Amino acid sequence: MVRWRRAESNCAAVFLPVLYLALLAVSVGLAEHNAGAQASRAPLIPNASRIRARVVKYSIWDAALVSSRDQQAIYSLVLDVCASEKVGQAASLVKVGDRIEAFSRAPLSGDLFGKTIQSTVRASGDERGQRFWLRDVRLARPGEACPAEKNPSGSERQE
Repeated sequence: MVRWRRAESNCAAVFLPVLYLALLAVSVGLAEHNAGAQASRAPLIPNASRIRARVVKYSIWDAALVSSRDQQAIYSLVLDVCASEKVGQAASLVKVGDRIEAFSRAPLSGDLFGKTIQSTVRASGDERGQRFWLRDVRLARPGEACPAEKNPSGSERQE
């Protein structure tokens, strides 16, 4: 019986360090693999657009549904862009005629629906996807409103 215990303790003395080294090698390999995957993601170029757009949809999202680290609600607007210009030297990724969904952490009123707004929009993300973010949202002045949208019959939509 004594010999069995010695053999058992010798086996554990050899096996446990080998197991530890194998697990360490696997974890280091996974860490290097993950670091390489993150490093290969290409971020978007610096961008900002000053837009004027008609709000065609208004939504409030639970932050978890849009993968946000914040606990607060996230607001989104689907916008039909009728004017766009770049801000400073940054590229403009939004063009006239685009329909985009843009998000805001700042509360936005549901009264924006159907109205024309002006805002600065920035896209963030990488090659896996992007999201537009709104800043400085305000109602456009009456003379700056987007042209009325035409319905399928060709007549202008009444608001």
